[in-house]
Amino acid sequence: MPAKTFRDVSAPYHRGMRASRFRRAFMALALSVTADRAGANLLRNGSFQDDWLTLLPQNQTLHWGYSTGFQNRRDYNPDTWVLSGSWGWRNADGPPGTRRMILEGPRSEAYQRVNWVLVHDDRRRDGFPDAGGFPAPALQRSRNPLVLVRDLTLRLRVRGENVPKDAASAELAFAPPGGIVANDPLGALTKATFAVSTALPSGTFPWRWVELRLPAAQWLGATQASGAEGTALPGVASVAIRYSGPAGHIEIERAELLAAEPVAPNLLPLGGFESQDATGWPLGWSRPEKYRYFPPALYYLFNTWHNGPAENRGLVASDTLMPHEGGASLKMIVPAGDEVQVSSAPIALNQTEPRLIEVSAWIRTDQLNMLQIDGLSDTGERLDGFNFIHKAPVSIGTDGWRLLRQVFRPRHPIRSLRAILAARGVNGYTLGDTGSTPQANATGTIWWDDVRVYEPEATAAD
Repeated sequence: MPAKTFRDVSAPYHRGMRASRFRRAFMALALSVTADRAGANLLRNGSFQDDWLTLLPQNQTLHWGYSTGFQNRRDYNPDTWVLSGSWGWRNADGPPGTRRMILEGPRSEAYQRVNWVLVHDDRRRDGFPDAGGFPAPALQRSRNPLVLVRDLTLRLRVRGENVPKDAASAELAFAPPGGIVANDPLGALTKATFAVSTALPSGTFPWRWVELRLPAAQWLGATQASGAEGTALPGVASVAIRYSGPAGHIEIERAELLAAEPVAPNLLPLGGFESQDATGWPLGWSRPEKYRYFPPALYYLFNTWHNGPAENRGLVASDTLMPHEGGASLKMIVPAGDEVQVSSAPIALNQTEPRLIEVSAWIRTDQLNMLQIDGLSDTGERLDGFNFIHKAPVSIGTDGWRLLRQVFRPRHPIRSLRAILAARGVNGYTLGDTGSTPQANATGTIWWDDVRVYEPEATAAD
């Protein structure tokens, strides 16, 4: 894998973000208001503060660990990060904003993957044979891959104590989709098709930003997965921060994964929720209604989700107090048992051939259980995309503003698309013999803003 030299980019870091005792006390607020505005972070829990989901389930009936046993329970592992070796989460019992992520020797790693072009095919089932299977990942190809695979930048804010030379490093990679597994919604680990890495500074050094860049053109030059239908697209992008040394340690305050903006035009004119009708409802969006989709085979009904007949109770409204940009966002308050969606007005595409569709949205969450971005064609058909609602535990929880991406694959040319923004609360139903579940006493909230829709493979003539 090509190696990149260290680049110190701490000089532009402005005064308001310098480490201080005051800043640590209010880190959660500061990160959402300043750092996230500076770049579209794709990483979940980039500040290593949230612990909403446990991966140590409590069996309740026979050998089953029901979905109520995962959410709103701590396992003292910062959510979404896969940690191994000699890592430490200092002050883990302290309030969010004061917890500290440490990597030290002899060997340790912090690893996270995000969806890039990972599409689950509802027509194919894979894994979980005793629970009916789950939509299988389907490799996507493009004859113009660089409109979908774009430059990535990893930014780390770190400091070190007695770090030996080349003991700390960072890696950024693209990899193909892997098969369904029980412990990771992004599937089985696969070998990277292209990766870049850099050594972090050595010695003892104060807080500084470090950058690592993965150029999409270099990825394309290295990939051999081309055919008549085009180049195979990566299913995931991954970030790894590693430490290997007999002494010393690094502390990571923040990790950001940034992607270059699409070159295609945004096709959704009212995705910022700035314009409202006479009642204050955002123009271009439907009123809230029940969100009914679950992956096939009724797995979630079997797993005690019986909230479908109940009316939603939470408020969905324009929010002028918590915008990402402009003057408003869309807020969904999601109590236990709620399942809610809003849909955009139809977006004209008039495809002459099936082309991939990319949707992005800025989101901010508080104690949220599930979310989903779906797409409906002009005939009402649900388009295949990444299922955030998954049989493997997915952590949403509490986070500052971050960018969420989704890529849809139409099975045939479609005339128009409606974007669906959806969320679910924790399970409001429990079995009679499973005892009390206090973790279900949580009300989640999600703010949506700056929703955009692209058709990257379309030409100017299209």
